[in-house]
Parts: sequence; C-alpha cells; structure tokens
Amino acid sequence: RSSDLPKLIGFCGDVYMMERVEYTSLFGISIPWIMEIFIPAGLRRSMDQWFTPSWPRKAKIAIGLLEFVEDIFHGPYGNFLMCDVSAKNLGYNDKYDLKMVEIGRARV
Repeated sequence: RSSDLPKLIGFCGDVYMMERVEYTSLFGISIPWIMEIFIPAGLRRSMDQWFTPSWPRKAKIAIGLLEFVEDIFHGPYGNFLMCDVSAKNLGYNDKYDLKMVEIGRARV
C-alpha cells in the first residue's frame, strides 16, 4: 500500500469506494471564463497568491510526486500503467501530501 494512493474505504465486487481527494490548482484558482473577463489582471494575480499553497507547501507536494515516481520504477509494485497522466489527476490532502486522484484508470 502506497501513501500516495487514496485510502480504500470499502468494496463490493467490482464497485469500490475510495477516500475523496480534492484537486486544487497549485498555480492559480479556477474561475469560469465569463467571470474572468471582468476581473482586472492585478486582482487576478492577488487572488492567485491568496488562494494557492505557499512555495514550501508546493515543494512538499512536488517531493511527494518524485517519491511516487520513484516507487513506480523502483518499488515493490511491479509494472504500473496510468492511462491519463495530467495535472487534474494529482491532488493533495490537508497536510499537503500528494495523492493520486484518478487511480481507477490505472493498471498494476
């Protein structure tokens, strides 16, 4: 069991329930495009600074990503194929530990 994967809460046959991990952007907040038009650039930059993690927390998340990649290639898990590798499949918990959000499309 890897700490980078969401906790398995329970399962019944092929249906399983895993810990909910929020995806939050590390470099800016997501705003609907229609609202983005009316927000001045200076206010937008300030909002990005206030609502995203600080740099030490971003560094902790990045280290977690590197540890996850190391576990995939050198760990006891064997072959690991993730079909959709994108930033939206990476999340973090309240302690800023990296968690894989969409692990259901992975094949071990």
